[in-house]
Amino acid sequence: MRELDFEDYQKKLENQEKHLQLLVWSKKENKTYLYKPKMASIYGTQLQKQTYYKKLRNKLKLDPDTTREKISFITLTYDTKLYSAVEVIKRCKRDIQLFLKLIRNRIGKLQYMWIAELTKQNYIHFHIISNQYIPAKIIRSCWTKTTGSIITHVKGATRAQAGRYITKYVSEAAKLSENQAKFLYDNNFKRLYAHSRDFFKKMEKKRGMFFLLGIITSPFCVIQADRGEFIEVSDIALAHILNLMEQGDWGYLKRF
Repeated sequence: MRELDFEDYQKKLENQEKHLQLLVWSKKENKTYLYKPKMASIYGTQLQKQTYYKKLRNKLKLDPDTTREKISFITLTYDTKLYSAVEVIKRCKRDIQLFLKLIRNRIGKLQYMWIAELTKQNYIHFHIISNQYIPAKIIRSCWTKTTGSIITHVKGATRAQAGRYITKYVSEAAKLSENQAKFLYDNNFKRLYAHSRDFFKKMEKKRGMFFLLGIITSPFCVIQADRGEFIEVSDIALAHILNLMEQGDWGYLKRF
């Protein structure tokens, strides 16, 4: 349960961005480093918002192995005569899950990504890319059955076109105002997108490079890394840091 109001939560995120560092060990090099992560949040500072959407943009590379050449770009909109903005945001995650379930019941296996966009009146609507073309009558039927709303739009698109469409909406969403961010926060809406497991091209991961030793939260750490920077820690400095972390003064050690 969240007990912080929006402004206090903003300050908490900002303080974490200033002081949070990870103590990591490289197995390959047998060296210890401090790393300051780039924090991502749709509620946080401007830099945190930019990081959130940068990560999202980096995902928008459709895989020819899992996505057909002609696919669907779908927009789902709520009828404002049926629902208030608060009613929509309370139910929309459940609605999109039910809608996708109805679609799968009609056409079979489906890969997808959806992005939620917020209007100036704080109404959520969805943009969806599916890995195959879905007829408009099926889209409208399933959305109407889910929400009672009949406002839908479907267009066939190539993979490249769909990627451009969704990138456009991501760019617009990145301009979220403070009032819109507060509306999302007050209604516990944490993520503006989701996708099926195999929708995106699998990125090759470098496993076993770094192991997390602990998390530093103190502003008094003798070494301060910049965001995204690794700083090597000497054995003497490491012993001092670990001693203070074991006392609970500087952060938390990972238990093995």
